[in-house]
Amino acid sequence: MQHTRSNAERLDPRRRTRSYVRTHPRVSVIALSLPQLRLALQALLARIAAR
Repeated sequence: MQHTRSNAERLDPRRRTRSYVRTHPRVSVIALSLPQLRLALQALLARIAAR
């Protein structure tokens, strides 16, 4: 069975971010330890979500 995002995930960028952080724990660790990188990551995610 192919994994596809649910409509809720597609519509809610925060939920998508949460699922990404859950599947990539190292990313969340880096993001929490480096505020500047976290801001850059948020900007990147916002740009992706705005698409």
